[in-house]
Amino acid sequence: MIHSIGFALDPANVPSFLLDWEITKLCNLDCSYCSTGLEGGHDNTTQHPSLQDCLRTIDFMYEYVDLYMQHKKPNQRKVNLNIYGGESLFHPDIVEILQACRDRYEPYRHKWYLTLCCTT
Repeated sequence: MIHSIGFALDPANVPSFLLDWEITKLCNLDCSYCSTGLEGGHDNTTQHPSLQDCLRTIDFMYEYVDLYMQHKKPNQRKVNLNIYGGESLFHPDIVEILQACRDRYEPYRHKWYLTLCCTT
């Protein structure tokens, strides 16, 4: 019997906070099923955000989550950060951005658990 249905990559680790970060609208593909953008499809006229803008975004997200987690029970302090796009791997600084997501999480490691995902 199913009592509830909830999002979790790992059912033993259900997040209490889900961050979906559309890192870019640009895409090098043209999948018919994609409905990104107001008109559908990708917005290949919008430039990738700069690495500096992305680093500021990471800092903002983590500071916000940290404030939120202060009001959660310790066993509920689980966060899932999903980086997607457009095509997330098409961002020219994606490797640096993903590494920064891990590095900038370090000060919070003892406060809440982070699962980092990259949808491509």
